Amino acid sequence: MVEIEEIAEQSQFDEAIKGKVTLVDFFAEWHMQCLTQEPIIEEIFEKFKDKIKFCRVNVEDNYEVVSKFKVSNLPALVLFKEGIEVCRMCGCKHQFEIEKKIEEMLR
Repeated sequence: MVEIEEIAEQSQFDEAIKGKVTLVDFFAEWHMQCLTQEPIIEEIFEKFKDKIKFCRVNVEDNYEVVSKFKVSNLPALVLFKEGIEVCRMCGCKHQFEIEKKIEEMLR
């Protein structure tokens, strides 16, 4: 299991999404699709960890962040570039779909 930074509070989140492309995984530990997608996220992390930042937000523990970004569907993957949301993918996605979006952001 890989260690993707888990965000604990708003200020930590704001710092995490600054600068280069960042993929944020909004998840819940009890949500079946989040559990299904976790190994996919880990594979993507291994492939792109030197190119983009990764972090996770547990929706149960971070209402402020979840509310600010209006996350209502899980799992939710949100790509940020220089602190601005540029792409949102909700529901369980295929690995190639996520990788394609990341590669588009890196161009």
